[in-house]
Amino acid sequence: MSTSAGGTSSASRNASCTSSTDGATGALTAADRKAIFDTAGDAATLRGLETARQSLEREWEPVLSPSGLVRQESRLNPFPEDTMIGFILTCIAAFFVLAYVQAPILAWTAAGALLAWYLSALAGLGAAGNTVLWAAFGAFALVLNVPVLRRLAFSNRVLAVYRKILPDMSQTEKEAIDAGTVWWDGDLFSGKPDWDKLLAVPAGVVIAH
Repeated sequence: MSTSAGGTSSASRNASCTSSTDGATGALTAADRKAIFDTAGDAATLRGLETARQSLEREWEPVLSPSGLVRQESRLNPFPEDTMIGFILTCIAAFFVLAYVQAPILAWTAAGALLAWYLSALAGLGAAGNTVLWAAFGAFALVLNVPVLRRLAFSNRVLAVYRKILPDMSQTEKEAIDAGTVWWDGDLFSGKPDWDKLLAVPAGVVIAH
């Protein structure tokens, strides 16, 4: 009888230990599953946010299909805000450098062509966009580089505005201007005096009366 009771007690203890181990294993598995679900949920959230960002940055461009129909194609906008700011700063820097060195109009045109190419590369313009960009640049460069066209399109208009701003010349000023030239003093006040021009002036001779 004692042996049977001892065996029953031992079996009860083994069953209790097994049940306890299975409970611990079940609790650990639930925790692991929760961690896995949380990780998957975070990854899905990040993918959703990335998809939303790409949708906001996506732009539509008309494209001519081989059949002759125009369809809308979507593509990511490769011209973010920081790139736009960098392009604007580059244009401003080029403007001040060319103005400081008093570059000729051809240098301004070359710089404009480089900036237009830079803009086209950054924006990823297609065939239609590049055609419009370079057609506009070519027309603008042609007007600026041909003196007759530049005078008709810009110079005369700017001169008319300045004439309205500046006061009328007085009679005294007109007589002073008609009296002679500024001679070498004009070079001196220009900030870039031509010293050779001054040295080339013959020395004055005193004539006895």
